[in-house]
Amino acid sequence: MLRSLVGSEMCIRDRQHTEPWFVLVGGEAMETQGGDPSKRELMHTSLSFIAEAYNSLRSVGVPRSNIVTVVQLEDFMRTTTPGEYCHQYYSGVCAKMMEEGGADYDFEMVAPSTVWAILSGNQYGGRYPKVLPPDAHSVFFCVYSHGDSHSSLKHTSPAAQPRGPANPMDVVAVPSELDPSKTEWYAHFPYPSPEEMRRPMLEFVSTDGCPKGDGAYYLYASQLKSLFSQMFQQIPTRPVVALLNYCRSGGALAFMKNDTIRRAYGADRWPLFLMSSSQPHHDALVGGLWNSFFDMLVATMLRKDLSETTLIELYETAQERYLKENVYELRDHVQVLCYPSNFGAPEESFITDLTLSLIHI
Repeated sequence: MLRSLVGSEMCIRDRQHTEPWFVLVGGEAMETQGGDPSKRELMHTSLSFIAEAYNSLRSVGVPRSNIVTVVQLEDFMRTTTPGEYCHQYYSGVCAKMMEEGGADYDFEMVAPSTVWAILSGNQYGGRYPKVLPPDAHSVFFCVYSHGDSHSSLKHTSPAAQPRGPANPMDVVAVPSELDPSKTEWYAHFPYPSPEEMRRPMLEFVSTDGCPKGDGAYYLYASQLKSLFSQMFQQIPTRPVVALLNYCRSGGALAFMKNDTIRRAYGADRWPLFLMSSSQPHHDALVGGLWNSFFDMLVATMLRKDLSETTLIELYETAQERYLKENVYELRDHVQVLCYPSNFGAPEESFITDLTLSLIHI
């Protein structure tokens, strides 16, 4: 789990203007939800999480007009059968969004190009009617999807990419590090960007090692970096908070660790708070940081102390809750940050310390 330090002391509402705008993006893999509707998977990866976030924001008074939703709502619901569990579940959790007009972007509009248009504020001749307006004085941008990475080098097979250990049950084990100069990270989308938008979106992305050819189904970390740069060139002082909730999403933060790249983009001056639910070489748990972050955000908004709570305080509270609710991640977190009492000994382990802790509970 990573976050950038840029803008960490910003408060949730540190301006005396409009309410923040929220961009909620629900992705999916083309293989599971982008093909023939009759052959798609029973459950949708992101729909319920987008709907729950939407419900939470509306419950604390965020106007519908200030929330942009990109998710397969109607596209997915048409594949379910009334009366069956799947239909009943999604009908319930998505009821508010359906009552208020459905998703802003659905069906083939659930594509990387839609995110590009929204964040850049470009309607592209009316194809994307709801984008961030110039007077949106702060932005929360949140993505929930599947994610992965591929080599930036041509003819590199997926097997050559460092993967996790052989045990498939150890879903959060840390595999080998990935070299940012040779890796492209991305989030999956069920539909591709239209042909006419691919060149400007992908001309600076190294897609030679892309498993799907030209990368039209992926929202790349390289593209997000470019989008953030565009946003801050247009409005340098507008705060942006981003939550990337998908496997290997920490790859989108890799540029924040590179002094040369930060200087080239002027990133140290960006009022950006960037979070990910997993490390660049690490898979994410279902739910990830998403629920914890939105629960803490809504609780803060209900207390009406937005001008007193900093983003780093909100993040740390959400992280604490996340670790308490996901013991496997907590275990890994402890192993990274702590040393056993017999550190350096041949029999080094946490067993003795854990045993003593259990005795004193």
